[in-house]
Amino acid sequence: MITVLVIPADSTRLTRQHRLDPTDIPAMEKLVGGVLHPVSLTDPESSLYLPAADARFPGPCNMRATALAAFHTRPSRLPRTILRGDALLTGPTTTEGRDTDVPDELVSLLGNRMFRVQTKQSDAHKWTRGRRYVGFEHAYAHTCNAVRGIPDDAMPLIRILGASPATSDRKGNRS
Repeated sequence: MITVLVIPADSTRLTRQHRLDPTDIPAMEKLVGGVLHPVSLTDPESSLYLPAADARFPGPCNMRATALAAFHTRPSRLPRTILRGDALLTGPTTTEGRDTDVPDELVSLLGNRMFRVQTKQSDAHKWTRGRRYVGFEHAYAHTCNAVRGIPDDAMPLIRILGASPATSDRKGNRS
């Protein structure tokens, strides 16, 4: 049995941990509502599963899964497509191809309400202090807008971290 994280497409619904047998593909498909489509994450290594695309009904946007695919793949690249449907997050696969427990780092991250997006140029030693946002999707959307138009060779490294609630922020979204 492994622990996975279910990420509903409806961002008003909380993520939840779920225990299942990693060889029970029908149980995994039931959690996402369709045939599994994998997306590999590399930072930390993990696997994100969504329902395979259906041209007739593409399913609701899952902005948290889309943001995970953007912020947790190295090098960070904004996805060209929006991920759709409920998602299932596991840890890295074993050499036998079996999924493992979801990384605690990602469970903790998605359990936050406040987030800080930091950037770093490839030649810099330190990350910027970054901006603070309420909601993972909000941090992702603002970051997408901020980096739109930056050529790939000038794109900074991007990371998202959980942040404690701001006490001195004027509007609650900057620091």
